[in-house]
Amino acid sequence: MTQILFVLTGAGAPEKLSRYSAGLALAAMTAKLFHPDVPVVCLGDEYGERLLGASSSRVADFVDRFIPCPDATGGPVHRSRVIKTTLRQRVRGPFVFLDTDTALIGDIQPLLACDSPVGLTLDSWFPEAVGEFPKWCCGVYRELGWSYPTPSYYNSGVMFADESHDSYALFKEWHERYSRSVALGINLDQPSFNSAVQQLGTRIRVYPEEYNFFCGQTPKPIPSSARLLHVCSSLQATRIPAYEEAIATLQNGGEVDASELVANLKGTGTQAFRKWHLPWNLHRRIREFAQRRLFKMKLDSAERY
Repeated sequence: MTQILFVLTGAGAPEKLSRYSAGLALAAMTAKLFHPDVPVVCLGDEYGERLLGASSSRVADFVDRFIPCPDATGGPVHRSRVIKTTLRQRVRGPFVFLDTDTALIGDIQPLLACDSPVGLTLDSWFPEAVGEFPKWCCGVYRELGWSYPTPSYYNSGVMFADESHDSYALFKEWHERYSRSVALGINLDQPSFNSAVQQLGTRIRVYPEEYNFFCGQTPKPIPSSARLLHVCSSLQATRIPAYEEAIATLQNGGEVDASELVANLKGTGTQAFRKWHLPWNLHRRIREFAQRRLFKMKLDSAERY
C-alpha cells in the first residue's frame, strides 16, 4: 500500500509545537480525513521523536509510525533536506511525500495510485510561467556545472515514488547532487532535484496544479478543483486566515476539527497576494546571498553541516 510521508526536524524542546510541527499535524490530520486507511509515516531527528512521544502534542494522533534518522546531522533545515533526499533508501514500498506546509482539501487517490516511477506537479511558486526554469537558478546551476535550463521545473514538495530501480536511482542522484551543492554553500534541494531528473531522464507522470495548489499566487479564491493546498507558510504574504487560526489553536494546546478546517480552507475568498514582485525578488536575492555566505562560513569553520 502507498504510504504518505512527512519529514520533521527541529531544535529545542517539544513542549510547545513549532510552526512546522503544528503544520505537520494539520497536514497529517487532513490526510487521514480523506484517506483514513493510508499509513502516515513521519521521518525525523531526535526533536521529532521526542515530539511524537509527548502526550501533549497531539501530532502522534495522526501519525502511524515514526522512523528515526540519527545519521542526518547539522542544522534543522539541512537535516530535513538530507532525510528528504534519501527517503527512497529509508522506506520500503511506494509513497507520497508531502511538505509539512500542505493540507488536503480533497481526495488525492490518483496521486497515491500513480502508474509511473515518479509523480510530480510542475513548480508554480512565482515562476514567470508554470513549470518554467526559474531565472534565479541560472547562477546555481552554472556554479555547479549543471546543464540548464531544464525542459521542465518540478516542485518536490508533493511527490509520488514507487519502488522501481528508476525511483531509487533518482533519489541517489538527487542526494549526491544536493551534497555537492551543500559543499559550495548552496543549501537548496530543489535545484539539485530538477538537475537529477534531467540527468537521468526519469519517467515522470505530471499531475495538474490542483494536486499542489500554491496559495498566494493569485488574488482569486481557492478553486473548487483544488485537492491539496501548498500554503508556503514561511512567507507572510501567502498566509491563509483559516490555516493560521488552526496553527495558532494547536500551538496554544487547543483542538482543531479537520472537517471544519477543510470547509474553511475551501471557502477562502480573496487570498493574500504579493502584488509587487520586483521588491520581493530583490529582497529574496539579497537574503539568499547573505544566507549562502553565512552557510559557507559555518561549513568552513565549524563543519556544522
